[in-house]
Amino acid sequence: MRISMRLGAMLMILLGLSMLVPAPLSVVSAHTEEVELQRRVDEIRREIDEKVDREFARVSEELVWRDKSITGRSKSVDWWLAGIAVFQGISAIFIAVAAVLGYSKFQQLKTEANDHVAEVKKAAEEAQEHLKDIQDTSAQVAAISDSILRADKRIDVDSRKILEGLSDESEIARTDST
Repeated sequence: MRISMRLGAMLMILLGLSMLVPAPLSVVSAHTEEVELQRRVDEIRREIDEKVDREFARVSEELVWRDKSITGRSKSVDWWLAGIAVFQGISAIFIAVAAVLGYSKFQQLKTEANDHVAEVKKAAEEAQEHLKDIQDTSAQVAAISDSILRADKRIDVDSRKILEGLSDESEIARTDST
């Protein structure tokens, strides 16, 4: 019995040991899995960090490029706007000078027109005076012409009488001479 007890005890010890052995193997296995998972997580983090760094670098480069592009465009737009402003300024000065010259020419023409209007009014007044003189003279000429016509008629009548009288005298004288 002693042997059987010994065997039983040994079996029990072996059974107990067999129960103990899987426990440390699973802990080692779990720890190994944890280490493997941690290594995998670290690897994924490194990949993600690299991707983020590459994307950040790309976005940064794109932003720098866009900034340069926008800065270049804004400088170009600034130059265009400055050119347009200068052109508008010069145009405004030209228009102002043209307006001043036009206004002074308008005033000069207005003064000349007023002078011409005054001359025309004066000429019209003189023409009216001459017209009155002409009408008076025309009336005088008509009166003189009428007088001349009447005198002419009288002269005609008188000259006929004289001629008749002369012709009567010449007949008398002819008859006397014959």
